[in-house]
Amino acid sequence: MKLKLIFLLGLFFSYNLFACSGNGLEGLPDSARSGFNLSDIEQFAERASGNYVALENRPEGEFEVNSVSEEDLMQATSKVGQFLGDARGEEAIKKLLGKSDTNGDGKVFQSELKPFLAFIGLGNGITRGYWAEGILDYYGTGSPKYLDHDSGKKMLIDMELY
Repeated sequence: MKLKLIFLLGLFFSYNLFACSGNGLEGLPDSARSGFNLSDIEQFAERASGNYVALENRPEGEFEVNSVSEEDLMQATSKVGQFLGDARGEEAIKKLLGKSDTNGDGKVFQSELKPFLAFIGLGNGITRGYWAEGILDYYGTGSPKYLDHDSGKKMLIDMELY
C-alpha cells in the first residue's frame, strides 16, 4: 500500500511538473510515458488537491480545509454512530468524552483524539492526523484547540447523533 501511494504521489508530482511547463507527458522520454493513463493521473491530481485551498490563497503557515466531502461526513458519522450504539443525548457525550479524554481533564486534545479515531476505525495512519486537525479546527475551542462537553455536543448534534 505504501509503495502504491509513493508511486501515485510520484506520478502526481511528475504530471504537475510537466503540465505546468506546458509539455504534458510529451516532455518525458518514451520509456517513461509508456503505461501511463493520463486520465487516471488527472483524476488523482484532482482528488489530491480538491479539498484544500491552493497554497497561494492561504495566509502564510495556515492549513485550511476548503470543504468536507459528503463521503467523509458520512464515514465519520457512521464510525461515531457505531461507537455510540444506542447512546444519545448526555449519555452519548459521556461515552464520547469518556473514551477519548484519556487524562480525565474534560478536554480532548489532538494527542487524545487521534487514538480515539484509530479505535473507531476512522482514517488511517497517514490521514488520521488530518481528521483530528479538521475536527478540532471546526468544533474545537481554546488554544490549543480541544473538544469539551459543549463542542462535543455541537459535533454530535451536527451528526444527528445527539
